[in-house]
Amino acid sequence: MEARVEYENTLKKFDKFDIVLLSMGEDGHIASLFPNHIYPEEQMVVVERGSPKSPKERVSMSYQQLNKAHYIFKLIIGESKQKAVTLLKQNVNLPIARVNGDFEKKYLCKSVVL
Repeated sequence: MEARVEYENTLKKFDKFDIVLLSMGEDGHIASLFPNHIYPEEQMVVVERGSPKSPKERVSMSYQQLNKAHYIFKLIIGESKQKAVTLLKQNVNLPIARVNGDFEKKYLCKSVVL
């Protein structure tokens, strides 16, 4: 896909991100990376063609690329995320758990119980 190649060429200009800010969907997805979907590990950018949410086709950085960050900040906001937070506490392999960066991660939560 042309968009993937163009995005990868842009990302090749950067070794690392200082900060990556992520929000989480109700199913634990982040950055258009969904639970139980398989993405090529060797690519910097992945194409999602079967998104459970609209739009069906999406382009995103891979887990490997997102992890090239000094700090990852994760915002989990809203009661609708409680089920995913519970699964996260049970060490279920949700997409949000696969991105951690180098130094630390922060969860800023509202209306959910950690």
